[in-house]
Amino acid sequence: MKHIIFITVLLSVATQSVSIAPILEDGTVADWWFSYKFNAMTYNSNKCTGQHDSNGTCTFGGQFIGNQAKYGLNFATIHHQAGITSKLQMPSGNSCIGSGENDSLANTFSQIYNRVADNFVIWSDQFYGYPLPSQFAPWGHSKGALAWDGEGNGVLIQVTTPDWPKSGVAVGNSSDPNKGNTLGCNPEDNNLYFGQHFFSLKLNQNDVLLVLEALAVASAVTDPFNPLLVQHAAIINHTFSKAVSSLGQLSMGKTPFDVTLSSGVRLISKPSNLNVAPWQMVGAMINSSLRTATWWDSPFINSTHPIDATSDPQLCWSSDLPKLIPEIQIATTGTWKGKPIGLTAGFGNPIGGNHAKIGVTVGNSLTVFGDMNQQGCVSSSTCKCNSSQNGRGGMFFVVDDGSLHDDVSKLLQGKTAPYSEY
Repeated sequence: MKHIIFITVLLSVATQSVSIAPILEDGTVADWWFSYKFNAMTYNSNKCTGQHDSNGTCTFGGQFIGNQAKYGLNFATIHHQAGITSKLQMPSGNSCIGSGENDSLANTFSQIYNRVADNFVIWSDQFYGYPLPSQFAPWGHSKGALAWDGEGNGVLIQVTTPDWPKSGVAVGNSSDPNKGNTLGCNPEDNNLYFGQHFFSLKLNQNDVLLVLEALAVASAVTDPFNPLLVQHAAIINHTFSKAVSSLGQLSMGKTPFDVTLSSGVRLISKPSNLNVAPWQMVGAMINSSLRTATWWDSPFINSTHPIDATSDPQLCWSSDLPKLIPEIQIATTGTWKGKPIGLTAGFGNPIGGNHAKIGVTVGNSLTVFGDMNQQGCVSSSTCKCNSSQNGRGGMFFVVDDGSLHDDVSKLLQGKTAPYSEY
């Protein structure tokens, strides 16, 4: 009789299995979506609608912050579904990102928060004390969420917002901003005042394992024993258990992790011990010049012309990487609907700042969504090779899609940082 009951339970679980995936604003499944949140100087919150207002509620808990001068949640979004890529555009209704209204980010994250997904990992180096202290070098500069169902199929959400998401579950008093989990209902200004990006990708079982491995290589900050950050209810096999348990540790390797996922998206993970400039590394690995928009701040890495890595013994580089480093442009301004948007760091920029980490290739159709900033140095003649982002880990997702590349390239059209020798 015990065996009969056990079999019945297994059949029930299998019947109720739900596939986890990127969910669009209309509730349908996508292969991937990308959203760019504009800074508060480009669009203030009074120009978007949703649940982020003084009289409304916060979709995933927390308390409305209400600092209108630093509050920006307008966004543009693009997706790939059924073989077709949409256009990068602001959603109908002018909604706030994370509000749950015409919003792929809220719809996708709700699968974790509302327990559609039994398994998840949340990671961030900037939790600001809850549920983990902030972690700096050599820990990975990486933030996001990964979830998967009982069969191992899953979804990735890469984010650049420092303390969102904080948790995969509802915790404590939802009116406490330190325990809230809604973008716009946490107290961190960086989330709202600056531009941010969000990228979500559909994964199969093998992809989930590869992303878990990439997180370990990048020294992503999480805790496999903290149920707010990691839950692994459905043990698919020993490989999954081992991959999850390896998280939350510093990686000692120096070789980049480089794989192509089932979607054709290429995943590159930089280990902390690979002390090189992150976007120069990516350009070399994909063999293409890049125009990038990141948190461009001190220690600055200016735009660089192509470099032969064999020409300078002081170059911060590795024999595991290609010898040719293509041109890397640093975009300092972009363009949206004919108006300039700020793509540098700092609160003092009159057209706002940018905390997203985006790159587009020059001459082909690749778009890169990364974790890391252009901060550090290219040569030991200017600073130590492990300075700033050089000495940290992070992931990069390389998408080959002409429509995506064209639209993101237009977003990054504008002024360029000066070129320097290194």
